[in-house]
Amino acid sequence: MRLEGLVTSDGPDLHVWLSSATSGGGWGSYDDGRFLPLGELKATRGNHHYEIPVGADLRGIRSVVIWCDRFNVAFGSAPVSLG
Repeated sequence: MRLEGLVTSDGPDLHVWLSSATSGGGWGSYDDGRFLPLGELKATRGNHHYEIPVGADLRGIRSVVIWCDRFNVAFGSAPVSLG
């Protein structure tokens, strides 16, 4: 997966997730449904690649999320187009 033009706040323990939740939801809503962690956030700005594990079930995935594990909140989200 490629994030392009990312700009987000810095924070502790930030990770990138794919989520079944719709983007633009509440800060704590993205771990309520199904999610797929892709790894630690590489940087708070720029373009970055994240590997989706082979065999990952992407059915129903609607958003990519910058997730703070320490405080269990999203720093941001965006809709995804899989295909």
